[in-house]
Amino acid sequence: MRNSFIIVVFALSFILAELAVAQVNFGRPTAGSYDPAKFGRQTYGGAATARPGSPAPSTGLTLNTGWNRKPAGKLKISNMAQIFAGLEASYDPKPPDVDQIIYGDINYLMPIGEALKAIKQPASASRQTVSTPGLPFNSFFYRMWKGTYSNGGINFERIVLVTDAKDQVVMVMLMQPSPKSRMFSTIHHKTGWNLFNLVHDRAKAQRSWRIHHEREQEGSNYIISSELIDNRLIPREQLRLYIPEQVAGTIAGLVQKAGR
Repeated sequence: MRNSFIIVVFALSFILAELAVAQVNFGRPTAGSYDPAKFGRQTYGGAATARPGSPAPSTGLTLNTGWNRKPAGKLKISNMAQIFAGLEASYDPKPPDVDQIIYGDINYLMPIGEALKAIKQPASASRQTVSTPGLPFNSFFYRMWKGTYSNGGINFERIVLVTDAKDQVVMVMLMQPSPKSRMFSTIHHKTGWNLFNLVHDRAKAQRSWRIHHEREQEGSNYIISSELIDNRLIPREQLRLYIPEQVAGTIAGLVQKAGR
């Protein structure tokens, strides 16, 4: 009798655990077929076909239950809406491509272990949750390392890998915490911006400081270059964030939802 009771409890525990991490898997959605409010934890985007010798294809972007919860923080959401203005809420309308490079040798949805080999960094960095309003809730995580990463004539001293709930890389950010010179002319920087760092959810320290965000598209990625300057027009920090178009579409949808 005691053994039967233990077996029943174990079976119920297993069922509950499976429900807690239930996923919905689907490929390319048809127009009007996707309602994000209907899904909990999910994997979407379909599978890609790998070339011989390539890593196994990913099953898609994986987000935790409640990922599409309406975010709070009107000022930051307003800033996010400006940064992602004009982007269609695509919710990953095409399958991921195993060869879709985000930065350097890092591909979209590359497992974190493979990405660490690509940037030659150890696995010792702690994983932190991304809490920025407008990004999938409790579904993106970041790790940061020191190093030298050159891009666009700037030597960045930090690299940040952002992963999804399955620890697949979904964004890459380069940071320069001690800039030697400005990235942009000061005519572009505005005091009206508040949100500066989209991954670390950081706002400017003083209201009089100025920020400039510049978005451009390069292939299948959007690149958001950001610069913070102080009252003396001295640059305090510079960022370059690489976002695959599939992820940018998901963020655009969440930001649009928050503004309704």
